[in-house]
Amino acid sequence: MEILDVRENNLIGRKEVRFRVLHEGRPTPTIESVKKALSAKLSSPLDSTIVVGLWSESGRPVTNGYARIYPSRKEAEFYEPEHTLRLNLPKEERAKALEELKRIRTERKAARRR
Repeated sequence: MEILDVRENNLIGRKEVRFRVLHEGRPTPTIESVKKALSAKLSSPLDSTIVVGLWSESGRPVTNGYARIYPSRKEAEFYEPEHTLRLNLPKEERAKALEELKRIRTERKAARRR
């Protein structure tokens, strides 16, 4: 992993990080694996490191990404949209969160039909 740019956002109190991952001979990295590597490289808490996006270059073993690092999980939950936080959950927790979201949406649809 190569860190391209680290920008301090003093207004919000977070770091904004652009990075590049070379993955020759391997599949595109997951958000979870990138989050762990980024957290270790920048000595940041895992639960307050939020990977916002990963973009792979077509036909090349290169993935660029953008992440935000907050001082605490509580601040990350305040500033980040729910879908971004959901993407950064571990696989099992993400599946549970998606099931809960489907249940809520189904209940809302049923309530509208009544």
